[in-house]
Amino acid sequence: MPRPARSPDRLRAAIEVLNRARESILDQMADTVLSMDEEFSEGGFQVNEFLEVHGSRLHFLCLLISQFEMLSDARSLDAVARDRPREKRARRRDESKPAPSASASPAGEDAPPASEEATNDA
Repeated sequence: MPRPARSPDRLRAAIEVLNRARESILDQMADTVLSMDEEFSEGGFQVNEFLEVHGSRLHFLCLLISQFEMLSDARSLDAVARDRPREKRARRRDESKPAPSASASPAGEDAPPASEEATNDA
């Protein structure tokens, strides 16, 4: 089975999906916190239980998002670095072509300059 393309865009799309999942989890957590207002205000067991159940899920999801972001950024930089030498080679080729000089004669650079003697002899 062929491997999928390694592109930063693919990773960015996955990051968007994971961010939506994170938002959904946070919304659920907010609902839980609000429904347990009194228990949370007192602290203690309910808060610890909530953190154990929901905190690790959110923590690991955020770590996963972070890893995807770092890999996406690294691949983007690699793609830019790969494109840069091509641009430099193209610029070098353009710079190596001699530019037409303003003092060049229309007959060409190798044509001898016209002298008065040559016109007087004729």
